[in-house]
Amino acid sequence: MCNLQSSVPIAKSRSIPAKAPLPVDGIPGNTISNVKSDDGKTVATAALMRVSHNMAYFSLIHVDSVIAQKAVTVSTPEDDPLNLKLGEIYDNLPFRHHYPIYIQVHHNNPERLVLEHLLDNLAETVLGRNNLELKKNVTIDLLDSDGDAHFRDRLGFFVTDRQQFVQLTVAAAEAGKVLKKSSDYKVEKFRATEFQDLVDFDNTLSTQTRDEFLEALTKKVQVFVVKPAKQVVIDEDEKKPLALAGYAFVHGDRILSLYADNDEIAQTLLSGIVEATKAKQFTLATSTSHWRQLAALPNTQSRPIYRRHTRAVPANVKWDRIFAFNVGINLF
Repeated sequence: MCNLQSSVPIAKSRSIPAKAPLPVDGIPGNTISNVKSDDGKTVATAALMRVSHNMAYFSLIHVDSVIAQKAVTVSTPEDDPLNLKLGEIYDNLPFRHHYPIYIQVHHNNPERLVLEHLLDNLAETVLGRNNLELKKNVTIDLLDSDGDAHFRDRLGFFVTDRQQFVQLTVAAAEAGKVLKKSSDYKVEKFRATEFQDLVDFDNTLSTQTRDEFLEALTKKVQVFVVKPAKQVVIDEDEKKPLALAGYAFVHGDRILSLYADNDEIAQTLLSGIVEATKAKQFTLATSTSHWRQLAALPNTQSRPIYRRHTRAVPANVKWDRIFAFNVGINLF
């Protein structure tokens, strides 16, 4: 039990973990964990997307406001370890600074933030228990602030990403005035027969193989592709070029992801999406090095995204060709 004489208040969080913008169940690589109360109500849910054998992406799906800023205990049913059972709820966290450093770092009190319970449960399930502290490299995206000590000190997100990210919500009418379309490319809705072309292009963005992830998303959301307007003629001894110059996943007014070979193609693709969907506004998450013309529009709403990691910054991702990324779902 938490001794209130040796406890500390829980500071109100300014950071908001990015939530998945669509249901992630059924997406390969995702493992979901819940915390349930005695009456069977789900009070918190999170997911971990396995990126590689030692890397994963953490996303919050739901947390009840009653326990979001509380210390809680949980128990793990032997027959259902991903559905934790909520125990006691406390206003304060145990004070641990008088413990030896080794205990502070390696010992977990039963009373912890609900996100701590979910993260550790998912990390052990997905990345394994052996040498967990050495192999657990988990990434999280935080909205609005990175000033909360508990994400660093308690959840272990010590490493700052090299990239600076932002979420933009843009009026479609204003975007249409600044986006430049190239007549050298055409934007089309994705056809199932083009799936291998989609995979081939995606394989150029990183060293990851995401075939199953891509296939699942093509069945959940709209997909747009951009390709050369004219067929490229090559000599017999030349390497055949990729069929696509970029693609995007779209869910409602959310541009989940948008990838392109360069800025000209990205603008053409986004312009085509805005025209096809007829949404009054759209939201995307991107590097601050992209879409500066959209960020500068008078009615654009901007929210900073702070990406943090538990061990290291993932390498071999070509951010210069990633113009919108799957915040709350995957690494990119």
